[in-house]
Amino acid sequence: MPVDGNDPSPPVGEDNWLAYIDEARRTADDLEKRVGVIELYKQAINAEPGSLKIWLAYCEYFHSLYVACQAPEPPPSWTADEVLMGREIFSLHQDLDLWQSAYEDIRLRIGDSHILWDRWVEVEMEQLRRTQTREGIERITLLYRDRLRTPHITWDETSQRFSSFLSEYNKDNWETVMKEVTQNAQEAKAVVDARQRFEFPLQKAAREGNVEEERRIMREYLTFEIARSKKEESSSAVPRCRSLFSRALAGIFAQDDSVWLDFIAYLSSNLSPTQPVSNLLSPLQKAVAHCPWSGPLWSRYILAAEEAALSFDDIEQVKHAATNNSQLYRDGLASLLDMYVAWCGYLKRFAMNPNASEEAVDVADVGLPAALESVEVLGSRLYGSEFQGDPDFRLERIYIQYLTEKKGDIEGARARWELLARKPLYADKYDFWRAYYLWEMQIFYMTGQPSASGKSGTAASPDKATAVLANAVYRKTLDWPERAIGVYLQHCNDYDPPHMIRRARDNIHKIRIVVAKRREREAAEAAEAYAYQAQAQAEAEASTAKAEAAAAAAAETHAAPESPSGTKRKRADTQGEDETASKRPRASEDTSEVPDAPKPKNGETDEGGPKRDREHTSVLITNLPADVTQTAIKKYLKDFGHIQNMTLVKGPESSTALIEFEDIGDAEDCVKFRDNKYFGESQIRVESGAGLTLFVTNYPPTANEEYMRNLFKDCGDILSIRWPSLKYNTRRRFCYISFRDREAAAKATRMAGKTLEGKFRLEVKYSDPSRRKKREGALSERREVYVSNLDGTLREGDLRDVFGKYGPVVRVSMVDSRDKEKGGGFSNAFVEFEKPVHAAEAVAELNNTKLRSRVLSVGLALPRAKVVAKVVNPDAPSGGKQPPSAAAGEGEGVPPPKAGGAPSPPPGDVYVSPIPPAAGVHLPPIDAVLAQPEEEPMPDVEPGPAAVMAQQEVGPMPALSPPTTYDHSAEIRKKVAIMNLPDTVNDSRVMELAKTIGGVEKLVLQPRKGSAVVTFVDEATAGRAMLGLNGRVWEGVELTTGGMEDLAKYMGRTQAEGKGHDKGGKGKERLEVKVKGKGNGNGNGLGGLAPVNVRRPVLGGKGGRGAAKRGLGGPVVRAGPHPSSGGGGEGGKKSNADFKAMFLGGGAASAKEGGKNGGENGDA
Repeated sequence: MPVDGNDPSPPVGEDNWLAYIDEARRTADDLEKRVGVIELYKQAINAEPGSLKIWLAYCEYFHSLYVACQAPEPPPSWTADEVLMGREIFSLHQDLDLWQSAYEDIRLRIGDSHILWDRWVEVEMEQLRRTQTREGIERITLLYRDRLRTPHITWDETSQRFSSFLSEYNKDNWETVMKEVTQNAQEAKAVVDARQRFEFPLQKAAREGNVEEERRIMREYLTFEIARSKKEESSSAVPRCRSLFSRALAGIFAQDDSVWLDFIAYLSSNLSPTQPVSNLLSPLQKAVAHCPWSGPLWSRYILAAEEAALSFDDIEQVKHAATNNSQLYRDGLASLLDMYVAWCGYLKRFAMNPNASEEAVDVADVGLPAALESVEVLGSRLYGSEFQGDPDFRLERIYIQYLTEKKGDIEGARARWELLARKPLYADKYDFWRAYYLWEMQIFYMTGQPSASGKSGTAASPDKATAVLANAVYRKTLDWPERAIGVYLQHCNDYDPPHMIRRARDNIHKIRIVVAKRREREAAEAAEAYAYQAQAQAEAEASTAKAEAAAAAAAETHAAPESPSGTKRKRADTQGEDETASKRPRASEDTSEVPDAPKPKNGETDEGGPKRDREHTSVLITNLPADVTQTAIKKYLKDFGHIQNMTLVKGPESSTALIEFEDIGDAEDCVKFRDNKYFGESQIRVESGAGLTLFVTNYPPTANEEYMRNLFKDCGDILSIRWPSLKYNTRRRFCYISFRDREAAAKATRMAGKTLEGKFRLEVKYSDPSRRKKREGALSERREVYVSNLDGTLREGDLRDVFGKYGPVVRVSMVDSRDKEKGGGFSNAFVEFEKPVHAAEAVAELNNTKLRSRVLSVGLALPRAKVVAKVVNPDAPSGGKQPPSAAAGEGEGVPPPKAGGAPSPPPGDVYVSPIPPAAGVHLPPIDAVLAQPEEEPMPDVEPGPAAVMAQQEVGPMPALSPPTTYDHSAEIRKKVAIMNLPDTVNDSRVMELAKTIGGVEKLVLQPRKGSAVVTFVDEATAGRAMLGLNGRVWEGVELTTGGMEDLAKYMGRTQAEGKGHDKGGKGKERLEVKVKGKGNGNGNGLGGLAPVNVRRPVLGGKGGRGAAKRGLGGPVVRAGPHPSSGGGGEGGKKSNADFKAMFLGGGAASAKEGGKNGGENGDA
């Protein structure tokens, strides 16, 4: 039945059909709908013949309907009338016949037909147990006999079950029947044995989900079966091959047009004289339904329909189905031309038939030019002015033949040739001129016209054919002039008089000189192009080597990086850095190490490109000598490119190396030219490293290399474990594990989903950087803006109105105003848009614009890497609580959101571009202040304009909590700095290390600086840690310990040496001050203040170091009368409240100086 392009497109492929039918089954709640599902199954079987999945689902569904309506108590969804009708429709006879029909369709599927057979026999046995009839026993016996004569891969299991069946129901004849069955099954077993080398690998590839391997094996299997079917004389050889094709085309090759073409060609070549060609129509219909983009399949369909003598309307329907399907143009015009060649050929033959009617001629008169015009229009639409036509001018040939032989329009046909000759696409091809010449010779013999210039008594001469060849040889851009010259001379010798031959030879002599010069010029151009290409390649390699050398030199002499903007930064932007950092850095240096600069995204390099593809640029070399060195291996492989990394694992008898090259081509060349070669006296094996490395994540945070090796020890040998750097994101918890062979890696992937320690669900995947998932969310997609310095009277609806002008607003999250009751203060907000372009437009239009009483600061809210990890131990004797001053000043809490809004991201997770948040001044953690080196003086800093504006607009500070006394020196003595830590260890592993000494209250890890500060429960434990951890080798490095001053010296030393963990060399971090009010609970505080440089105040004492230190510089906020704001002489002991007042007020070393500064700023 021809396809109809106007019908709705049915599902294609067995999986799509099953999904389509499952949806219908879900809503089938009455008898009519259940019968409709049965009809859908029939359509699916017709569309996907030989599909085991569909047959099995069909039989199971029909059997469930039979069981439901035959049950003594039918399901509630069945009415009494439906039960009566269902017992007639879904009878036992029809149920068993359906199972048998399904089996007959898939019985020759050697590898998986047992799936349906076993279920069918189970249904038959259920019926036999209920009836216990002699007929039932004989029926099942016959089924087993036939099955054991049929080749299938589970023959032994089937034989065993038949033996059990006979032992129960026909024990007396057991030996006779089994002996007979075994003898009759020899041919079937031989067939299975010859195909096990395909069936078992196919099953393995399917289990592992290796689709490419499954496709490769199935192609080899099909080739083998086609060849065997030609050699074997067995009547089952061709059906067995057809069954394998059906199995492949219903599964992994359902939409592979090349396999469909192989199938159609096999069917066509094996048609017997008694079989009609119409047997090909059904497979061809299914082929074009699965691969509508294949022109060769449509061409074969039209040809088969013509050969089967279908009516013109039916064949035209096939053609319309092809042209109405847009996928026919998916790959350009090639498929359309293939289809039109078959269609126009049919029209020509239909009209040229001696018995053709006038209607047939009229159809050809219209259809042939219409096809040419259709190709021309569509070609111009697809390719524009570049389209010149079909390079093989196939449709034009058909039309010219029709005009010549059917219509007798010689001049019209010649006009078509002349039209083609004007196009360079054809005029530059010898094949075109040869076809034109042969047509002219055909016309010459048909008409027998005398020579136009001949005299009486001379023989006729094909002057027009001669002119065609002359035009060809005179064409300077002809692709094969030598061949055209030879044909031209031969033609003149055969048909022209002597004087014409002489003139032709004279012309050819000149043309040959021109052709010789052309060939010389082309050879010179080719040699020049080759030399240029070689030179360009050499220059590129030299440039690459030079760039690598420059990069290596720059890495060795790496200085402080420049700012993210690449220009000289203002002093306000550099507060908190070393004085040396105020110098302008070199422009060539990387900005990724600047603390406030956006860090590269996960999965990208600093340049924004994809990570290097280690898995495909690596090779695995085995059977190396046991005493081999890395230097020897590099020397052996020096011709294949630069080696990025090498992992060498030595054994008692041989060594193994996993080597990463710079380029995939280098790795491929190494495999190609070094595999099975000798390294000294050892014959090595070299294979690609793809499929050896796994991406592992979601394991316990404390897992180290020993833990991972024990976890995967049953999978196979592990070559290496690669941990990520935590410099710019301490939350990263994954690793890459490389195995010695692919079987071990495949086995390890099956551990995915395993639960570790009762709460971690392990994830294991093959490493593939190309499949990296992009980060999602408003921050990552740059759809969220941060708005600061908002008027306190603004509400969420007001912001939606303002920002909604630039695009749809998804969410507005506001931080409550500092003084809602009085309508004063100001607040901040995060506004999320639907699209990034709307957010960018809002930033460009609204930043630094006035809204009510305040000038807004609007910038993109971007994710900020977490470079510091803090862990507080709640089980410590102190309960993990911080000193009062630290608790008030840590600033780690998230401001409470507005009712109904989402909480604002914490400052540590978000940075704002281009304007920093003006939400308030963030108070630094006391640990960060105390960690500053005392010896370094703090220069005075003038308050910036933003700070002055904030001072003028912020009201008086609310009263602080009553002062409490806290011994900071005791807190410092409990701290131990652990230095020289690898940047790949996380806080959990460092905490585990520290707990081996004693109780831990808190840990602050900075992977960028290769250090951690551990606060122990008491000074004695800290002392034991100082001694016990110093010099210990842990994670391959030797640790050093010390106090806060030792940590400052360690950071300064690594910065001065231009190496270490923090390439930026920052001695201090940029600190933000955040003030939280206490007492009345209003939460009033400062906003709009630029971050200020905060120095640790000097502990009071009599003389000694620090007695003459100056106070804090920067803007001072008037805090009102407070007990701690005055008094306390220069040498007096300062309380916790004194420190807080100095932080907030920026007071001087003496109370008198602090009061003066505070008054001046307050009056301003």
